[in-house]
Amino acid sequence: MDTVSFIHGKAYLIKGQFADLGFFLKKVSNYIKESRIEKSNILYTVQSTIEYLKNKSGPVTQESALKRLIADDLKKIVNMENSEKVIDTQEMLAAQYEDYKDILAKFGFNIKYPKIYFVDNFPKPYHTMQWSACSPDKEDEIKYGIKPGFYFRKDKLVPFKSSFILAHEIIHAIIAASDPFFIGRGLEDGICDLVGSVLLGGRVIGFDICKNYLTYEYLSYHNNQFSEIYLDYFRLATSLYLQFGFDGIFYLIKRGRQAIKKVESSCLSGTFNEINLPMGQWDLNVNRLVNFITLMYPRNMVVSPLAKFIAGFLKKGDSVRKIIAINNIDASQGEEAIRELQERVYLVLINGDVIDYSEIEYLETNNFLRYELI
Repeated sequence: MDTVSFIHGKAYLIKGQFADLGFFLKKVSNYIKESRIEKSNILYTVQSTIEYLKNKSGPVTQESALKRLIADDLKKIVNMENSEKVIDTQEMLAAQYEDYKDILAKFGFNIKYPKIYFVDNFPKPYHTMQWSACSPDKEDEIKYGIKPGFYFRKDKLVPFKSSFILAHEIIHAIIAASDPFFIGRGLEDGICDLVGSVLLGGRVIGFDICKNYLTYEYLSYHNNQFSEIYLDYFRLATSLYLQFGFDGIFYLIKRGRQAIKKVESSCLSGTFNEINLPMGQWDLNVNRLVNFITLMYPRNMVVSPLAKFIAGFLKKGDSVRKIIAINNIDASQGEEAIRELQERVYLVLINGDVIDYSEIEYLETNNFLRYELI
């Protein structure tokens, strides 16, 4: 495992300030190459990168503020208990797979579960896809001669992320066991996230880690369209769960893809009165998490690195010029960043040189003001 993959896995254990995990990892990779400090000891490389990013003289600019903020997020990883431990993702998945199956058995799901395969490339015709994992089913076996199973690309294994993907794919496999001859997309993906990633992943890996995973995957700033589609259907599945509980969701899983497509059609056409599902069995931890991800998270509360950096110093009644001078911030960029906090996200109200109003302290306390990767 290289340093960036190590950081990627550990990132799910912290609440990062970055607005996009993928861009964060690219920046870290570039800084490691730039500093020429990567060693075989991963933790040493991370600590040395932190020192490299912090060791900047002169006034604080957008660029140097970004480096300081990235260093702060890396420091959270270093300061974790057992931060030096390198996780064997294949061993982790094998153990968690058994835990997932035990939980599913208690909910009445008993199928012949497929094997996990760790591969360099997916079987044809999926060999050109850049997915982390895929789960060919009975239809793929008939059409292409592929053994049903969970196929993970070795070069894309990431601690914790791969665990949530496995949980998601297990639910696809259960649905496909009774009805494989439809494409498993749309509402089915939302159900797989709800039951797999949230319910199974939350119980086995932890709901706080699951919250971080879903935040990074679906609530990144300027998210890609593919992730947005998954989020849309996760919202749809969440709406059904909150109305009918897991009794309704499990009923759909057991009846397969045609039943799921019928309910999806009713949802998308607005004919909710046509949906008739069993009702019951809610989980308080799941309720809290899905409400947070789908309804509560302020995903657009994002500012430039320097605005995020300065935000930590702003308080009602303070002088703008004094804040900039005391904290050795570039004057022109600093004033522009403070105006950004007013005009872009309206967290402060500036009257001349004075901060007349500020809501920053509340957001900073809850770590909801994120920085974008410029």
